[in-house]
Amino acid sequence: MSTSGSCTNSFGGYQYSLTPFSDAGDNGSFSTSHLLLNNDFYHLKITGAGTYTLALTYADANGTGTEADLDLYLYNSDASFGSSSDMVGNSRLDPDGNPATAQSESFNQSPRARRLLDQRECLHRQRRRHAGLLQPYPQRSPPMSGRFNAMMFISLVAIALAANRAEENESATRAPASLGKKEAILGDVERSFLRHTHKLRGPLSASIELLGARPQAPGDVFVVRGVIESAETVDSVNYKWALPEGVEIVNGQATGTVARVRSGEPAYTELTLKSLNGENHKIHFVAGASAGGARFADSTQYNTLTQELLEASRKELRKVTKEQLKSQENSAPHHSHLKVFH
Repeated sequence: MSTSGSCTNSFGGYQYSLTPFSDAGDNGSFSTSHLLLNNDFYHLKITGAGTYTLALTYADANGTGTEADLDLYLYNSDASFGSSSDMVGNSRLDPDGNPATAQSESFNQSPRARRLLDQRECLHRQRRRHAGLLQPYPQRSPPMSGRFNAMMFISLVAIALAANRAEENESATRAPASLGKKEAILGDVERSFLRHTHKLRGPLSASIELLGARPQAPGDVFVVRGVIESAETVDSVNYKWALPEGVEIVNGQATGTVARVRSGEPAYTELTLKSLNGENHKIHFVAGASAGGARFADSTQYNTLTQELLEASRKELRKVTKEQLKSQENSAPHHSHLKVFH
């Protein structure tokens, strides 16, 4: 795919811009994105209505292009990947996938729009041994946004709540399958499924706070603060930040040691970070120490774009679960009988 300058071009007096999807660790420019991989995606923004021709050429390391079949697919920007109904056009002129060093696709009187461009190249394997068979396209869809991940989480929560309520309704209306059969009472059994369990924890507690505005665009700088609390005095508390790809440290240390953390006196450590792609990033923070021959630690995670949404969802889920448990406890006797039908 060829463009010039800053990847903004003019064709016949009309304008368009072509931008690669950012891969992890790059800055979204043509020089660093994986242009030579099969199945690459680009944002195409048409800022002036008109007729456009997209041209794709291929050259291997020797400067020739006789071993590749090139295809271009254009979708609506919010299209479902691979959906033919959302496809604006494609340049797959040869259905058998024979080599073609260049292909183009013309769009007459295209309106101002945002498009998703999928560039594919299918490389021939050893033609003599495999009779011209082609290497299949790898199935790779465009990256998901942080907002889509958040909505997926909310959907899963809603499905879980609906399943719980459906199960309650089913158990309340369903008659025993062995109605009329002889039943044997084996004895009283505690309703153990109503007990709420907790994982064993040490005295340390770790959390992450966002100081200031959250990052929303590539290049945004933001500050996170790690908070270490303890139920008792603990010496030599080690901490560590774990950062995902797409985030780099501007100021601060990823690891360190706090000499002493006392009860009621939290310790703090701050990092100044930069978001390289503006996506949702999952930042982890862990604090640990040793005492009396035992090692204990606590870890936490912070989502740069969806943290508030996730916390609200967890709060609502805990509230509903607590109400359901309370309702079951109030409606059931202290002991219940385990019945076996035969």
